[in-house]
Amino acid sequence: SIRRQRQMCIRDRHFNDDNGVRYIARTNNSLTLTTPITLADGHLIIKPELRYDVSSGSIYLSNEGGIRRDQTTIGLAFIYKY
Repeated sequence: SIRRQRQMCIRDRHFNDDNGVRYIARTNNSLTLTTPITLADGHLIIKPELRYDVSSGSIYLSNEGGIRRDQTTIGLAFIYKY
């Protein structure tokens, strides 16, 4: 059975590496939207995730082979509880 909980999680992250400690020497912000889907009587949780990142400088690869300041990614997590 599929049980869709009416939950939605929005995460905002701010990462400041202006001094280059983590090698990017940029400020990065991200916004992530996640909502769980529960299956198999609660034993399987699927979490689709949509994330948008933006940086103070160009650090992300573009589809054209260059670099850009932002990126959008889609992720999918599977959690099995036994």
